[in-house]
Amino acid sequence: NLISSKSQCNTNGWLGLLVTFFIDSTPSWLIASNSKVAPTILLLSVSYRSRCCAVVVPMFWKKEVINKEWTILFGIALVVAVSLLFKNLGLYPIVMDDEYAYSKFTRLLPFSKSVFPNYLFFIVYRITNHCGEGFLDCARILNIPFFVSAAPFIYLIGSRITGKKTALLIAVLSLLAPVNVYTAFFMTESMYFFAFWVFTWFFLRTIRQQGILQWMVLGMLLGLAALVKPHALFLLPALTTLFIVFFRQDRDTGASRKILLYAVFFAAAIATKFGIGFLLAGKP
Repeated sequence: NLISSKSQCNTNGWLGLLVTFFIDSTPSWLIASNSKVAPTILLLSVSYRSRCCAVVVPMFWKKEVINKEWTILFGIALVVAVSLLFKNLGLYPIVMDDEYAYSKFTRLLPFSKSVFPNYLFFIVYRITNHCGEGFLDCARILNIPFFVSAAPFIYLIGSRITGKKTALLIAVLSLLAPVNVYTAFFMTESMYFFAFWVFTWFFLRTIRQQGILQWMVLGMLLGLAALVKPHALFLLPALTTLFIVFFRQDRDTGASRKILLYAVFFAAAIATKFGIGFLLAGKP
C-alpha cells in the first residue's frame, strides 16, 4: 500500500495509518468482485491548522480468495434457512407433549416452577411472549438461525481432520439431514445443536493449550450448553476419557499442570451450570 501526501501538509501520521487500516479491513470481495486486481483511490481532504492537504491512497487489492468454500457454505446455509422458514411456518404443534411443556415453562411460569433446568433456553425463548398467538411461529423463527449457525463450526472442525471440500460437504449434509426437522418444534434441540458444535470446536482448539483462562472458558461453554439442555453433562465421561488420552500423549506439559487445567475445566463447567441455575431458579 502506498500512502502519499504533499510534504507541506502538517498532517498527523496516525490519520493516514487509520485510513489505510480501514481500507485493508474492508473485505476485498465488496470492492473487487469481478476482477482479479482492482485499483481503488481514496481522496481524503484534511484541514489542519488552516491548511488543506490531500492524502491520496492508491490501493490495489488482489481479489482475495474469500475462501470459496466459505462462500458456498454461506449461500447454502441461507437457502436452507429460507426453505426451513417457509416449510415450518403455520404448522400445528407436532410433538405435542414436549412442545406444550417447553412452551409452558418458557412463557408462562417462573423458572422456580420449571421441571426442566433448561434456563438459558427459557431466557432466550421467553421473547416469544411478544408474539402473542404467534408464539409458536416465533419459536420456529428463532430455531432456524441457531440451527444454520452451527454449520461454520462443523466446517471448521471437519477442516482440521480432512480436506476443505470434504469438510464443506459434511457441513452441508448436516444442514440437509433429517435433524433439521427439529427447527419446527418448540423444543431445545436447535439451540443445543448450535451450543454443542461451538463447544466441540473450542474444545479441539483448547485441548493442546496451557492457558488457565482458555480452559475456564471451555468449562463455561459446557455449563452454558447444559443450561440449554442438561444432556450436555453426559459428555463428561467421554471428555474424561479424552483427557486421559491426551494426558498420556502430551509430554510437553507437566502432570501437575495438566491436572490443574482439567480441574479448572470441570470446576468452571459445574459452577456455570449450577451457579446460574441457583441464581435464576433457586435450584440447580
